[in-house]
Amino acid sequence: MGFRDVCQGSSASRITRWLTRVGIVLAVGGSLPSGTALAQESRTLLQRVDHLERDLGMVQRRLYRGSAEESFPSRGEGNLDGEVATRLQQRFVDMEGVLSGLTGQVEEVRFEINQIRSRLEKLTNDVGYRLNELEHPAEGAHATADSVTTVKSAETRTNAKGTGPGTGRANQTDGEAIAAFGKSTGQAEPAGGSAKAPIPSPRKGNESESASLSKGSVKEQYEHISALLSQGDYGAAERAALAFLEVHPEDPLAGNAQYWLGETYYVRGDFRQAAVAFAKGYQKYAKSGKAAANVLKLGLSLAKLERVQDACTAFNRLAVEFPNTSSDIKQHAVLEKKRLGCK
Repeated sequence: MGFRDVCQGSSASRITRWLTRVGIVLAVGGSLPSGTALAQESRTLLQRVDHLERDLGMVQRRLYRGSAEESFPSRGEGNLDGEVATRLQQRFVDMEGVLSGLTGQVEEVRFEINQIRSRLEKLTNDVGYRLNELEHPAEGAHATADSVTTVKSAETRTNAKGTGPGTGRANQTDGEAIAAFGKSTGQAEPAGGSAKAPIPSPRKGNESESASLSKGSVKEQYEHISALLSQGDYGAAERAALAFLEVHPEDPLAGNAQYWLGETYYVRGDFRQAAVAFAKGYQKYAKSGKAAANVLKLGLSLAKLERVQDACTAFNRLAVEFPNTSSDIKQHAVLEKKRLGCK
């Protein structure tokens, strides 16, 4: 028998005894003439019964509180506050990750929109030129000859620039960068580089000017790279990205800068250097928000170089190592694997 039962039993016994006494007094009093002494004693007995009832209720409440405290000895307010703070902190970390991923997707969409705008401008100019040629055949013939000469000169300058010094690129790093996918770079490439080169985008501004890091914070310097990409000045964006990676190789934004460096090569049709840049982004910044995008673009670059087996390896690795990446990246990889006939 516990302490609570004893207390409850003792109190009940006391009440029973008092009630018995009250009953006897009342019974006796009923057979005797009423008097002041009898009335006074009755009131006293009733008061004592009320007092005992209050005492019993108080004991029961105290016993209940004590039992509850013994049942939950480790659920203090301090522990509860600590658990709540831990959960809130984890939610903040998860929200930061989601925000970082959304920021990267917005940057990619903006970049693709700028590419579409540039191609639309080129298409508009081409349509205008053809209409002018139809209206003025003689002038159009001279213009065509001049255009051919200009294009050939531009291609000569581009090829010279791509193989010459000053671009911050070294071909001897190709094998190291793509070795993570188990393939060497000794395969022969098709003549002329790529069989399917993209339409060159117009370049605004003077790319021969130095495009070193802009003044300001690390974030402002990174945004300078994005601004150059938005303007279509891919040469300047390349140099700015290289400078950023040289000065801030361990910054959280370095992974994004490495990805956009690869984009500057990819959009200009330099798929070999694009593959090197994207492979480095995957190797060095595996935890970056652009890691999955690096693997996707590495596969696309290898496909442009007609290295189908290497491209399929990249797409397969993307599905295995980044199962939670965005649906756009997954769908793009699936379509490309189907087009290439990957197993």
